[in-house]
Amino acid sequence: MIRYRVTLAELEQLIDGEDPKWRGNAGDRTKLFKKKRAYAEESSIWSDVKVVYMRLQGNCKCAFCERKLESVTYGKGEEAVEHFRPKKRVKAWPLPAELVALGIKGRAAPKNNRGYYLLPYHLFNYSASCIPCNSALKGDYFPIAGAYKMSGGDPGALMNERPYLIYPIGDFDDDPQALIQFHGTSPQPVAAAGHPRNRALVTIAFFHLDDMAGRENLFRERASIIVALHPQLEKANGNGPPAEKAAADALVKGFTSPKAPHTNGWSTPTPRRLGRSSTRRPLTSPLLLEAAPYRRRKEARKWQETSCFVSTERTTSSAPRTRASCGWFRSSTATRRSSACTTTLESARSRSRTW
Repeated sequence: MIRYRVTLAELEQLIDGEDPKWRGNAGDRTKLFKKKRAYAEESSIWSDVKVVYMRLQGNCKCAFCERKLESVTYGKGEEAVEHFRPKKRVKAWPLPAELVALGIKGRAAPKNNRGYYLLPYHLFNYSASCIPCNSALKGDYFPIAGAYKMSGGDPGALMNERPYLIYPIGDFDDDPQALIQFHGTSPQPVAAAGHPRNRALVTIAFFHLDDMAGRENLFRERASIIVALHPQLEKANGNGPPAEKAAADALVKGFTSPKAPHTNGWSTPTPRRLGRSSTRRPLTSPLLLEAAPYRRRKEARKWQETSCFVSTERTTSSAPRTRASCGWFRSSTATRRSSACTTTLESARSRSRTW
């Protein structure tokens, strides 16, 4: 996940540009919900502004898994308008046993709850998401650490519910990239403890962002980007002609643009190359710690020994751990590369054999 910066005024302007009457109609409906103290209408109008969020989110990326979907012209059926806080009812999300073992606690949904009935048409309760994230996984779940306040009408003020899931649009919620980082193709918490860490763990588990079996193609896409980037980074770091280096650098910038899929992995603390001059252009993502060298397996060992990248801020205490010790990702095998970082090398090797 990445943040899509936009103010409410800017978002309203985008909505008005799509449909000048939409906000007025939405306001009238919200007044009715407030009077009834429940969401109730025969037909909805939020699909009329779906394209605004599709464009806003990197030209049709899923807000949660960052998959790149079809363009606005033909891709409306691939994405749904996601109500971040459920509009009609809230179901209690069953916490996985591994999260319970880590001390993460959920809240039971209030009995006979009517959902967040004032938020069905709030612009900061929407995002565009892929069908798997929206329908198969999100549904009416909204896990929180605090107490539900379903009569609230301001998503910013409702942050005191201490939600576990991360809302990526605007800036009233935490920046997803400050909570979740990628180590290889596996998402990891940035924080070592506290609610920020728990938010990352729950979001990863909730959307199965670490589920290699259930979301095989998602992992394949992440690894494919790594494979494509590796030779370009080698050229950009190499001693070739300036034109070649400039072209490679342009490709790298394209792959790591907010409009590119799976951008989260590229915005991390500035890395350094072990044993290399700091004046060389650094590799800007821990994603390449994993799958990149395995595109050419004969070169894997040499690359591993001479081109290892680690974050300057990564320490043993904050290093990613295996599922056995922490349970926060489902990769089958994790191998320690150094005292400062752990990578899922075996999963990368197995992926490379299938290409």
